[in-house]
Amino acid sequence: MNPLALYELATTTLDCVCAAQDALQAELAVDGIRYGCACVSMVSPAPPVWDSCCDDCEGTGGQLTVHIADVFASTKFPEPAQAVFPCAPVIWVAQLVVTSLRCIPSVSETGQAPSPEAIAESARTVSIDTMAILQAVTCCLTEGNPPKRKRRVSVSSVNPTSGDDAGCTGVEVTILVEAGLCVDCVESS
Repeated sequence: MNPLALYELATTTLDCVCAAQDALQAELAVDGIRYGCACVSMVSPAPPVWDSCCDDCEGTGGQLTVHIADVFASTKFPEPAQAVFPCAPVIWVAQLVVTSLRCIPSVSETGQAPSPEAIAESARTVSIDTMAILQAVTCCLTEGNPPKRKRRVSVSSVNPTSGDDAGCTGVEVTILVEAGLCVDCVESS
């Protein structure tokens, strides 16, 4: 049993999404606007704190996180098993949440509302990030270990998200992933 298997799965997911965001950036660059991988990206132990979405390093800005929301046994992917018995063949499924946040235009210090173009650009960025996440989980994350075996992935939900006062907006995608875990039982003495 690999005690880091779930963390490694979350890290692989993060790497896949980051690569997809960068690939879409290269394809969609317009007027010098950069959409690539978020400047702050990490595996988080819980839902992310929205404190880095407006950090601007290398022009990308944003915050990308992956956290493990649940792990459960399944006898028919991706449905949870009703019961797990010793020696029963089960599939361990990890529920991962990928959150991509970007800074959004807000009312200026003088009370000026953001322009429709600035708001539309935020909507475009969130749309690009959503497609990058879906592309990552569909194409990259399905590659299994060993490579000849495909890992099963199911997108459970795609939800736009925004914070009231953090100046952030984005998307939260929940996925179910065949974790490939082998849980060893320890015999009691």
